[in-house]
Amino acid sequence: MPALIEVKDLTYVNEDGDCVLNSINAAFSSEEKIAVIGAGGSGKTTFLKLVIGLLKPTHGCVYLFGEDISKISRSKLEGLRSRVGFVFQDAMLISNLKVIENVMLPLYYHTEYGQDEIFKKSLALLQRVGYKEDIWALPGLLSLQTRKISAMARAMALEPEIMIYDKFFEEFDEIERKHMIRLILGFHAARHGRLSIITFDRIDEMSDISFGRVLKIENKKLVE
Repeated sequence: MPALIEVKDLTYVNEDGDCVLNSINAAFSSEEKIAVIGAGGSGKTTFLKLVIGLLKPTHGCVYLFGEDISKISRSKLEGLRSRVGFVFQDAMLISNLKVIENVMLPLYYHTEYGQDEIFKKSLALLQRVGYKEDIWALPGLLSLQTRKISAMARAMALEPEIMIYDKFFEEFDEIERKHMIRLILGFHAARHGRLSIITFDRIDEMSDISFGRVLKIENKKLVE
């Protein structure tokens, strides 16, 4: 299976001079379902931001869909990112856009659909993930779990080849969690070759999901 994400000798030192990740080598291939586990502050979110180019490594290389992202133009990187759906642990919706507008945004930028079609598709996505609040609400007025559900709809909008869920399940009760698991697994299976990565703080948090590989970040390394 081809690697959709590959990192070589990946090292990241933050602005305070602290080494967060050190000399990581890893590859993530199509069709894989992968768990990444690490205690809070271990560098999980930093690692994910590095592999999609939101952060620049201090040393080493990141290949996304075979492209060294340090050597391509910003527009080309944005094109590659459109093939990745990312649900951040804090949702990262655009605060001054309504929920429906957040979901519509990638469809505006990366498709040729007209406004009416974009609205219909975005509404269908929110319904698909089980969004129950006002679609015209501002994100700041919503709970974190509702913002995450909204962010999930946005991440799914372009039917990406890679889906990344960063500490996604923390705010959900048992019934909501089961619904989200069914949704994530169904979406993973709906496209041939899709890669899904989900992060957790502890191994017991992933006990009800089956993964092909489980990786752990400890001592600034990524180990299997």
